[in-house]
Amino acid sequence: MYAPKPKEMGREGALDFQYVLSDDRRWAIAAFSAGRVTVETMEALDAVERSREPGVRAFSRGKDKREDVETEARKLKKDFDLDELLGSVDQKGGK
Repeated sequence: MYAPKPKEMGREGALDFQYVLSDDRRWAIAAFSAGRVTVETMEALDAVERSREPGVRAFSRGKDKREDVETEARKLKKDFDLDELLGSVDQKGGK
């Protein structure tokens, strides 16, 4: 829904993302970031935050508590580890 299609990966304005599957493999818990901050990437991140799609819950670094993110994610994946999800995102300077 919000992740770029394979042919869009690396394109200007495409979001970077990392994800883990839920325990039932029907959902993904995803972290999106702007690899390069542009008007397009900021608009894409805003679209995720404003989403009213069923099943979409957005959190923002610096606004939301870690405990809230983990509590919500553990409804879908009992052993969810935020550090594990963010590992490769943070290596790109996302922290």
